[in-house]
Amino acid sequence: MKKIQYIILMVFISMLYSCTKVIDIDLNDANPQYVIQSVLYAGQHDFTVNITQTTSYFSPSAPKEVENANVSLLDEQGDSFDLEYIEEGNYLLNSFIAEELKEYTLRVIIDGKEFIASAKVAPFVAIDSIKIDIHEDEFDESVEQGVRIWFTNYSENNNYYQIKSFVNSQEPNHNHRMIIGDYEGFESIDNAFIYINEETASGDVIMVELRAIDKKSYEFFNSLGELTEGGEGPGGASPANPKSNWSNGALGYFGTGNSDFASIIWENTQN
Repeated sequence: MKKIQYIILMVFISMLYSCTKVIDIDLNDANPQYVIQSVLYAGQHDFTVNITQTTSYFSPSAPKEVENANVSLLDEQGDSFDLEYIEEGNYLLNSFIAEELKEYTLRVIIDGKEFIASAKVAPFVAIDSIKIDIHEDEFDESVEQGVRIWFTNYSENNNYYQIKSFVNSQEPNHNHRMIIGDYEGFESIDNAFIYINEETASGDVIMVELRAIDKKSYEFFNSLGELTEGGEGPGGASPANPKSNWSNGALGYFGTGNSDFASIIWENTQN
């Protein structure tokens, strides 16, 4: 009986090893890509463009700063304004005046390869009022304290906004940001709620930014938000990347912003 059991055991082990194979997986070790990121603000501001090159998705090294690009901004009349390299992959155009509802084109040339993106400056939207408020989630019955912002949505010109909060002039993490727009019924919305961290103390100064953005910026931030939930971002190569409005396969985005700000003293009502 023991001999029979031994034979069965050896046959089973033989079958187990005969079924074992080495499987080669073709992982996506993608070629480096350029990442070009910039926001053109309405009014007179210094205009900066940051350019890096991604590493392999499986490499721990930081993105490479690009120092040899030719960068220029073009207006609707075809006038061109050159940016100068300053440091850390950043290019600068001093005191440029960007006009509302005008389209601008950013052109970047790196080693003979051209990348182009265009964006229209969104119209200014004022914050009507803000107040500390409570938001109750009807699905999980949670209660959050934050700031509610009232504004007038000019849907005939623009439907896209980014809202950010700052506590004592410091910008919190991405949970304190939101984007809104591009969904049914948005034209009737006149307020938004932004969560403030429960560790914020009474007496802290909360500043809220309501930034009107163009559609291309909205699409970038919307897709970026979906990716950052999984820990990925545009700084390095990844299996999926946020939407980009750049030609020729570059990552990142060229967008516009037109901002209004309001402040309020925080009162923590949940402690």
